[in-house]
Amino acid sequence: MRRPRLSYANVTATLALVLATSGAGYAAAVKIPRNSVGSPQVINDSLKEVPNAAKLSGQTPVQLRYTGLVPSGVTLRGSWGYDTQSAGAGDYRAYVSYGADFGAALTAEYAGTGTTTHCTGSVNTPTAQGGFVCFYIFPSPGGVSSLNAINGSALNTRWGSAMQLNVNAAAGADVFANGTWAATAP
Repeated sequence: MRRPRLSYANVTATLALVLATSGAGYAAAVKIPRNSVGSPQVINDSLKEVPNAAKLSGQTPVQLRYTGLVPSGVTLRGSWGYDTQSAGAGDYRAYVSYGADFGAALTAEYAGTGTTTHCTGSVNTPTAQGGFVCFYIFPSPGGVSSLNAINGSALNTRWGSAMQLNVNAAAGADVFANGTWAATAP
């Protein structure tokens, strides 16, 4: 019976495996002295307290996304976008999921590229007053003549909301718009 020959790839893979596992063992065996990490080792305040952490009721942002209600006064932010081929002029809808439970439907408001009474931020720094979700838009949407927030329907829930896009593009044209949103728990 003939013995298999060692190839360069087999030797290299075995050597890499041995080095990788021995490095992990070395790192586990080395004990870092107490108080040995200080300001020179910390980059960009990476170990400082997270702002608004007290508002999260002891939950991390990841936990907050999947359990319980968003605490009062906490604002979640995100992006929205819509891109399709037009079927002709008419109304289209863009949906936004908050990724969290606000306990009740928020009042939706469209701020566009400016501000409103309850939406005083901007597309780059979206804000919303308590109990509101505010939609902002980046300039120059394609084929969209106006947008409206949708309230009081099955599309506006405790987990998300929708916007109505009024399209004036001919059939087959590219229709697109994008922006940001902010939702604040009442």
